[in-house]
Amino acid sequence: MELKSVVLMVGFFLLAAVGYKGVSIIRKNDMIIRTNGISTRHVVSDQICWEISFPNKASTIKEAQLKFVEDKEKVLSFLKKCGFSDDEITQDPPGIYEVCERSIDEVSKKEKEERFFKTEGCFTIRTARGEMVQECLSKTAELFEMGVLFY
Repeated sequence: MELKSVVLMVGFFLLAAVGYKGVSIIRKNDMIIRTNGISTRHVVSDQICWEISFPNKASTIKEAQLKFVEDKEKVLSFLKKCGFSDDEITQDPPGIYEVCERSIDEVSKKEKEERFFKTEGCFTIRTARGEMVQECLSKTAELFEMGVLFY
């Protein structure tokens, strides 16, 4: 019985020593930053993914389709003008929805119903050129001036 106890104790000591050594190695390799208050760190990204969506609203499906195609061409030409290549730009599937909004007129207290079509298109830009994305984002007011609503 004594021999088993001694072997068991030696085993526990060896296990503790190996565990302590492993934890100390992990702690050395772990990078810990402690701050008091606010701190920031600027990191340059190696891959950027930017989605630009453009919604529309029209009373008929034909108007919605025409407005969608027109805005799609404007957004695509804007992105090309910014310098993005075809490989960096992908078009997501468009969405089209028929919407029925109901409201009550405050004066006449009658219920009004408005039906319209809503379309939404989206381009996704994937690039490693972060400066170009930042520069293009600062020029997005040009899209608004062309009559394109986006987010």
